[in-house]
Amino acid sequence: MDNRLQLFLIFGTLFTFIIIIRMIQKRNLNIKYITIWMMSGLFLLILALFPQIAVVMAHFAGIEVASNGVFLAMIVFLYMICFSYAVALSHNSEQLKTIVQEVAILKKSIRDLEERNK
Repeated sequence: MDNRLQLFLIFGTLFTFIIIIRMIQKRNLNIKYITIWMMSGLFLLILALFPQIAVVMAHFAGIEVASNGVFLAMIVFLYMICFSYAVALSHNSEQLKTIVQEVAILKKSIRDLEERNK
């Protein structure tokens, strides 16, 4: 790997870590989602520092070119992120439905009490 590309990847990863930390401080990003982003950033930093790891991993997986292995890993990672967000969205949708139903019941109870007090 070219030294300039390696430096670019290292600085890019460190910049990403800084952005994630700033988002945590400003409370723009929930702590429970940070772990996966920090772990992936750490993995990319290790690959940038030691590019031979990608070659060994690709060879172990039966992939001829290391960059194809990295692309495959990133596609799998993004797929897992999408699945994780779909599960969270489904859970939030159910919670929202329950909250809306409870608010409707409370509003009806308030209206009934107001009518009874008139």
